Amino acid sequence: MANCEKGIKNLLIVGRTVSGKSTLCNVLSNTDNFEESEYTAKKTETFQTEIFESNETKYCVVEIGLIEKKVLYDKIGDVIYLMPEGISQVLFVVDERFTAEEIGMLELFEAMFDSGIGEYTTIVRTKFENFKNEELYEKDREDLCKVSETFAKICRRIVYVDNPPIKILVNDHEDEETIKINKKRRDLSRNILLKHLEKVCQEKYYKLKSWDELHSKIASYIESIESIGSKKNSPLVKEIERNLELEVPALKLIFDTKADIKS
Repeated sequence: MANCEKGIKNLLIVGRTVSGKSTLCNVLSNTDNFEESEYTAKKTETFQTEIFESNETKYCVVEIGLIEKKVLYDKIGDVIYLMPEGISQVLFVVDERFTAEEIGMLELFEAMFDSGIGEYTTIVRTKFENFKNEELYEKDREDLCKVSETFAKICRRIVYVDNPPIKILVNDHEDEETIKINKKRRDLSRNILLKHLEKVCQEKYYKLKSWDELHSKIASYIESIESIGSKKNSPLVKEIERNLELEVPALKLIFDTKADIKS
C-alpha cells in the first residue's frame, strides 16, 4: 500500500453497504476496479484505492467500508498513511433508503464536527433517477435536512447523481441499448461530480492535530508490515485511538453507549 502523491486531491468515500459507493468510485476514476454490488451486501474489509487524473488534477480515491469501533482506528491509520497531506473531501454516499446503519455513521460525523470535518464533507445522493431535475432534487434536499441535524449542517453541499449498472448480461439489442444509456448517465454523473470537486477541493486539507506525527510513526511501522490493520493490537492502533478520543471526546461516548446497549 503506497502513499498517494504529493499535491494530489484526496477523496475519502464512505457510506453503508450497497449505497453505491463502489460504483461511485468506478464512475469517478473511470475504471471498473471497484467491486460493484447492487443487491448483494458486501463489506469492504480493506481499503480500495485508485488514482486518476482530470483536467490536469490528480485525485486519490479511497473507499472504506463500515466504520465500527473494532475497525475504525486501524482504518483511520491507513487513511493517515495514504493521505499525508490530509483529506481534501469526504464523500458521504446515501441512496433513497435511509437506515439505522447510516444514522450510526452520522453520529460519528456529528462527533467529529467540532474538529472541522464538516467543512470538507459532501453528501452524494446516488440512484436519483431525476438527477437533472432541479425542482425534484431541491425537494429531496429539504427532506434530507429534516432527517438529520448533521445533514442540515452540510446540505449546502449535496450532489445528485445516478450511476446505473453497465455490467449487464446481453441477451438482445434492447440490453445493448440499455448499457449505452446507462453509460451516458454515468458520464453525466461523473461530469457533475468533477465540477463539484473542482470547486470544493482547494489547497486546504482536513487533518487531526496529531496527523503529521501519526503519519511519521505509521510510515515507519508500515516498513515492516503491509498495513497497521493486520495487527489490531499494535501500540500504534492504541495511540491512534487515544489521539482521536482526546481530539474528539464524543467518539468514546458514542462507542461506550452502544456497548452498554448491546450488553
